[in-house]
Amino acid sequence: PRNDKPIQHLAILILISIITVSCTSQPKTSKAPPVPLEFSPQEFNLSQIRAYLDFNHSRIQSLKTNVNIRFADIDESAVSSNAVLAYKYPHRLYLRGYSKYIPKVFLLVVRGERFWLHIPKDNVVITSTKDKLMRPANINLEINGFDILSALVPQPLGNVDSDEKTQKDNLYVINDYKKETGDAWLVRTLWMATASLDIVREHYFTREHIRYLQI
Repeated sequence: PRNDKPIQHLAILILISIITVSCTSQPKTSKAPPVPLEFSPQEFNLSQIRAYLDFNHSRIQSLKTNVNIRFADIDESAVSSNAVLAYKYPHRLYLRGYSKYIPKVFLLVVRGERFWLHIPKDNVVITSTKDKLMRPANINLEINGFDILSALVPQPLGNVDSDEKTQKDNLYVINDYKKETGDAWLVRTLWMATASLDIVREHYFTREHIRYLQI
């Protein structure tokens, strides 16, 4: 869910109930995960973890499934909607909500850094960019396609040399930085199991260091 402290808005809880899945991975001739098998999990360095995340990000080329999305208000009341979800590598998402009598409750499309949200009931189309949605004053959508992409497919680390890795108990804690003009800033912190390199949780931050997404 998005953090609702910066502004008062509806948070979204995405409950993905897989009914039917069509998933296409890379051909069998693709390279294996670039993590040397002779290393124990506790010896993985940041470069190896970066390569592993890159591989997992590109492994899923397409996916199609039925999901259920629950919208929760701050008083914990909620409504839900069934939806058809389709994903294509690397940044394409199609999500159409429907009900028993209404074939299109909403339609959300993501193409690269831009999204479109069509709400037929209100006869409106909302469009904007990922960058604008990361700013707290503009986080006012009940559903955000970029959040869904981040939760659906493991995201690679940014191309910044100042990424940091520490180990706490059985977890790696990795700070992922982004550099635009000036200094690099923290965009994500992720916790990975040392035994499997599975991502346990992730926090995403704005440039003002406000957490706007937790997975």
